Amino acid sequence: MMSKNIWEKIKDNVRGVQGKFKRSYVPTTTPEEVALANQLKMTLPSTIATYIYVSGEWDTMANRALSGSVILSTDTPAEQNAVLHQAISSAYEAELFAMVDALSAIDLVKRQTGHFVLVTGLTDFVRNYNDFTLAQHFSELPERPTSTDRLYHDFVQLAATYQSLRVVAGSEKDKQQTDFVAQKLNRMLAGYRDSRGK
Repeated sequence: MMSKNIWEKIKDNVRGVQGKFKRSYVPTTTPEEVALANQLKMTLPSTIATYIYVSGEWDTMANRALSGSVILSTDTPAEQNAVLHQAISSAYEAELFAMVDALSAIDLVKRQTGHFVLVTGLTDFVRNYNDFTLAQHFSELPERPTSTDRLYHDFVQLAATYQSLRVVAGSEKDKQQTDFVAQKLNRMLAGYRDSRGK
């Protein structure tokens, strides 16, 4: 039983999503997406900051959540990531996971020397981060933490390792980048549903 759970986790976190019964594969990144992400670097508001765009999706038909991010800076290749989740049951938590995943992917030295902007669609999260409510309540885990509490706590711990991190709500100027991540996740969810015959 334990080996099956480990195998399921591995399948959900590899660079694609493989159906359980059908032998189909949904890549997390296509050549077209690589080219488009690198084009999007040219549309960034600032050349001195690294921009992290995140998204989370929940699909009721597939009964799965998917989180994804794209990390863009003018002087390095674009980085993309997507993770399929079994234990997350909302788009909100999936987007929180995408934030934690993206922040943890950045090298510790860069965190201390660079400037970063995290762009999310979770406006309440942006408000709670910027007015320090999040840090006040989640620097330590609550006594009986929920899965959302754990993600908040992980985010607060990671944010403390960054010298310069801004968290902002996506606006019209970010539309190309946020649409890119959302479309990527929708493509993957559609492929996952097809692989399961749903």
